[in-house]
Amino acid sequence: MTLVQVANHFNVSRITIARLNTRLRDTGTTNDRPRSGRPRKTTLRQDRHIRIVHLRNRFVNASQTARHTHGRHNNRISAQTVRKRLRQVG
Repeated sequence: MTLVQVANHFNVSRITIARLNTRLRDTGTTNDRPRSGRPRKTTLRQDRHIRIVHLRNRFVNASQTARHTHGRHNNRISAQTVRKRLRQVG
């Protein structure tokens, strides 16, 4: 199929298909490239710890967990960070 036929089939522009094709050829995948951003405050291990604390005792709130959990380099984490991590794990 040509790029135009594929674009018409998926109801997108020809440029979109051309870019996806180029990305597939260059990187071997059509996934988005990693973007720069702010480094995470917690490690994956700390994220698991936060989750386990809340699964064991559902009456512990985010502020209490934040007070007893240290982030990377022994920094304090905020209650908002705890809430974000809990939302991420479901």
